Amino acid sequence: MEKIINEKQYNNFAEGYSENIQQLNSVSRESFFGVVGSELKDKSVLDVACGDGTDGKIYKDMGATYTGVDISEESIRVAKTLDNQSEFLVGRAEELAFANESFDLVVSKYAIQSFLDIEKFYKEVHRVLKPGGKFIFLGTHPTRQFIEKNRTGKDYFKNEVVESTIFNGAIKLEEPSHTFNEYLSTQFLKDFDLRSFIEKEEFPGADRVGEDNYPCFFTISCTKRI
Repeated sequence: MEKIINEKQYNNFAEGYSENIQQLNSVSRESFFGVVGSELKDKSVLDVACGDGTDGKIYKDMGATYTGVDISEESIRVAKTLDNQSEFLVGRAEELAFANESFDLVVSKYAIQSFLDIEKFYKEVHRVLKPGGKFIFLGTHPTRQFIEKNRTGKDYFKNEVVESTIFNGAIKLEEPSHTFNEYLSTQFLKDFDLRSFIEKEEFPGADRVGEDNYPCFFTISCTKRI
């Protein structure tokens, strides 16, 4: 990949992201929590790339204990301001600072597409999940990333930096592009049992390119293979 991604870019707009996500990402939130369900009493949840941590209230209302981790120090600062009862840590998704088999459920929403090494993230999730534990994640759809390359001669299979605007142009992001071969890799299918796959549009959470209608995000639910 020719350009280096700024992993700390969310430090620049942590509060703006927090202000917009509840309303403008309502489609993906509803879809995601529909997959999560409601049976989490006495379960331990790890939220990778937790942002402002407001999802923690939903998990705790379902009876779970909640831990959030995010690479953005500013996002974690906001999270601790909003919730001083849960544990929030600054950290990388590819290097989770937790013991083996610590969590019943690992979740991640609109983050996996920003990881340069998805395979390493999968290995960490597999490590910290209890046997039979659930892993549910939502990411930017590869088709959307392909369209957002926004030029002629685009190459779906080339990993490169994609510049995106979200929330009616309020925030600009730079993220590496990925294919479904990466998300559903041989290693992933070896370590996890796929339970469900969903893909949907989400405008204006994502700024539409042209007049086409296309999927903006996908959600995958799986369990750790024993």
